[in-house]
Amino acid sequence: MGTGEAAPISATAASLLLQKGARGSSSGSTPEGEGNSGSEEDGELERARWDETIPPCPVGAADWFVSTYTQITKVQLGGVFNSLLASYGELERSYNWAKGGNNSLGKKDDRPVQLSQWVAAGRGSRGGKMGEDGPTIDSLAVYDDRWWRWWGKLQPGWRVGSAGNAGRFVRTSYPPQERPNWASLHLPGPNGILGVVATLYWWGKKVKEGSQREDTESWVEAVTDVKWMVKGLLAMERATAE
Repeated sequence: MGTGEAAPISATAASLLLQKGARGSSSGSTPEGEGNSGSEEDGELERARWDETIPPCPVGAADWFVSTYTQITKVQLGGVFNSLLASYGELERSYNWAKGGNNSLGKKDDRPVQLSQWVAAGRGSRGGKMGEDGPTIDSLAVYDDRWWRWWGKLQPGWRVGSAGNAGRFVRTSYPPQERPNWASLHLPGPNGILGVVATLYWWGKKVKEGSQREDTESWVEAVTDVKWMVKGLLAMERATAE
């Protein structure tokens, strides 16, 4: 390894970063309930107590949700991803497990290639070479770059980019909880946010195999950002249902 290159990190070190990521990101405000408290060591120990628990599939979930949820929870990816899974399950519940029709996660040419492959293969339900393990990622650098470009194009107009951190976003506060503010991500069902969560799962599996530190940090930031938006969507659904 040449001078100046980041040293590979083990799955254990990656897990540590995932646990830290679950408490928020420096690119914006920390979502409610995820702030730092106590010493660094105490925080890690507390996080570890629940980090091994993958949220169970929500009771009463539709068949399309159960099938895919089983796939994207096969590998333990740590607290930050588990927290996203819990929030995402609540979001689809708030949609009453609606299939949502032909939702669009942006242009096909913008999406990670693996997402299109997965959808074409029946999201793992048709067997074949892909099976339930999902698609593979050959290059983390390519996947990382394409994922962030794609996610950026899905964002509503009120999101603000992070200064000095191209392609990332600040997380300060949500706009008024009105549907037009969330239209670009109001995507219930198997053709919606599920695809975003699935792409993060495949990415996280690859990271857990042992990768460069910056690869892991980028994944943690991506999961944290998606989780923040999912929580905002859920808050909007609850507010408009009252």
